[in-house]
Amino acid sequence: MGILEEFFGRETTRKKRRRKSPKARGREAYRKGIKYERDVKKFLRKKGYKPALERYRPTGAEVDLVMLKERKLVVIEAKGRKHPIRPSDVNKLKKKMDRSHGVFKKGIIVSKKGATEKAKESARKSRIQVIKYAGARKKRKSSWW
Repeated sequence: MGILEEFFGRETTRKKRRRKSPKARGREAYRKGIKYERDVKKFLRKKGYKPALERYRPTGAEVDLVMLKERKLVVIEAKGRKHPIRPSDVNKLKKKMDRSHGVFKKGIIVSKKGATEKAKESARKSRIQVIKYAGARKKRKSSWW
């Protein structure tokens, strides 16, 4: 028995936490992404957008949501990441819009953490709107007292 065990009165060795496999982490990230897309869809419905398509793959690249507003198709990319949007994310959405041959007139990126200044500037130049939306609030369980 070591000094620490005598002091604490128990064994101090900790169990090693098992790391999740890359496959399991990927599944978890996919599920979180789908949940955030659903929250964004509800949020944009309240803003007056009507859902048209989900997870649409026009030309190799996937678009999270396609919605209608004032008879115009709008491409929506939902980013539920821990860090803000970068200019590369804006450029990816711009490429998706360009490949559509003018079908999509407007793009929206919805992010939990907003966007960097460079990303905002890039978005302004390329008909893309950046919206910060933290997601749906979790319902608290009410207590009896």
